[in-house]
Amino acid sequence: MSSRLPQKRQRKPTSGDARVLVLDTTGTATTVTFRTPRGCPARVVPTEGAHLLRAIATTFRATRCTLADITVIDAAPGPGLFSRVRLGVTTANALAWALGITLRARGRTVHHVVPIYGQPPHITMPSKK
Repeated sequence: MSSRLPQKRQRKPTSGDARVLVLDTTGTATTVTFRTPRGCPARVVPTEGAHLLRAIATTFRATRCTLADITVIDAAPGPGLFSRVRLGVTTANALAWALGITLRARGRTVHHVVPIYGQPPHITMPSKK
């Protein structure tokens, strides 16, 4: 019995009809953009990286689109803060796999996005009382 996950067949959009969900969690604010062949109808910048799924849902409502409308996910792999980059990359990888669509990072089509952290995570032990 193999422990590998089954590979989903990817839908291949042509360059003229690509509908791209862009996720960028590398900066101080999370940016979600949905690009259609006619431009960029909506952009949402929440204040917290933890609200990424809410920002995606808000973007879909603003553009009257659904997950089924996405043909490509473009994710920013970093560098950036550990938790923010991890959240964005994990979300992009999971959505692309679940929907069976193309995934891009830095303009290249990839099987999965590998996060690039600006520095090692700073994990501290709780202080003793």
